[in-house]
Amino acid sequence: MEKVFQIITKTKLFYLFLGQIISQNCLAQDPLYSQYYAAPMYLNPALTGSSNIPRFTLNYRNQWPGLSANYVTTSFSADHFIEKYNSGVGLLFTSDNQYSDLNTTNVGLLYSYNQPINDDLAIRFGMQGSYNSRSLGNKWAQFTFGDQLDQFGNPNGNATSDPIAQLDNPRINYLDFSTGTVLYNDNFWAGLGVKHLNRPKFNLVESAQTVRM
Repeated sequence: MEKVFQIITKTKLFYLFLGQIISQNCLAQDPLYSQYYAAPMYLNPALTGSSNIPRFTLNYRNQWPGLSANYVTTSFSADHFIEKYNSGVGLLFTSDNQYSDLNTTNVGLLYSYNQPINDDLAIRFGMQGSYNSRSLGNKWAQFTFGDQLDQFGNPNGNATSDPIAQLDNPRINYLDFSTGTVLYNDNFWAGLGVKHLNRPKFNLVESAQTVRM
C-alpha cells in the first residue's frame, strides 16, 4: 500500500508541475459550436459559397443556462456562389455574451475562390475581414477583488484599487483577419483555418487608459 501511495503522490506532483509549465503561456479561445458542421462559414472562410446555392444560416448556443454566469453566442450568415467567377461571397455576424456583461460583436465579409485540380478533386481558398467591437458593462462593480480580502480570505471593508473597477463602460473596436483552405471531392473534404492573422489586441484596461491620456 505504501508503494502504491508513493506512485499516486508522484503522479499528482508530475501533473501539478506540468500544469504550472503550461500555465505560463495561456491563450483564450473563440466561442465554439459543438455542431460545427452547421456553422460552415464560422468554421472556415473557405467554405463560403460551398453549397453552390444561396444559403442562410442561424446558430444559437446557450452554455450553462441554469447558471447566472452563462455564455450565449449567436451568429447569422448568408453566402452565395458566383459560378461565372468561380467564387463565393458571404456575410457573417456574430454576437458573444459572457456573464451578461462582456459583449463581443463582429461583422465580417468573406470571399472564397474554387480551383479544380482534376476531374475529381478541387481546392478552395478563403479569406475574411471583420470589424469587431468589445464592451464591458457594469456588473463587475458587484465583484469582490483581491485587495478587498484579508489574508484569510475575508472581506476587509476597503475599496478596491483594481484598474478594471475604475473603468466607465469601456469599449474597444478593432479589425480582424482570417484565412482558410479546403481540399475536397465527392467523398471527403479536409480543411485548415487560421484565425486572427493580424493578432489584434483588445485589452479593455489598456484601451481605456490610452483614451484618458
